[in-house]
Amino acid sequence: FHAELQPVPGVAAAIETIRGSGVPICVASSGNLEKMDLTLGLTGLKDHFEGHIFSASMVPRGKPHPDLFLFAAEQMGQMPETCVVVEDSLLGTAAGIAAGMRVLAYAAESDADALTAAGGQVFTEMAKLPGLLGIGSAARLGAAD
Repeated sequence: FHAELQPVPGVAAAIETIRGSGVPICVASSGNLEKMDLTLGLTGLKDHFEGHIFSASMVPRGKPHPDLFLFAAEQMGQMPETCVVVEDSLLGTAAGIAAGMRVLAYAAESDADALTAAGGQVFTEMAKLPGLLGIGSAARLGAAD
């Protein structure tokens, strides 16, 4: 497990670009805190989130209910309608939509049609994420999907 765990290609650079623009970011996952601590640590991504890591164990109901994303928004001091959820699952996409948030659905290994039907805006390259958020040169050049 440890040897096989790799971050999604392009995700570290995307996170750095987004953080560098001043946009607050967090992780809101169905996984427990111990698992997230391990996986984010092994992939070298943990430090990007500065302790802003939220688990479904912190709320009454997990995905597809909106509780986790609403809790994360509150903890981050953000209104739900200003938040963007990046998801790769149907349950997570449904939860983000139910929370009143824009959902960018990463579909490199998921069913793009199902994610679209659930309300997600599908993308397949993590490097395009900043542009989809209106951040960086990709946004200025109109190069994002």
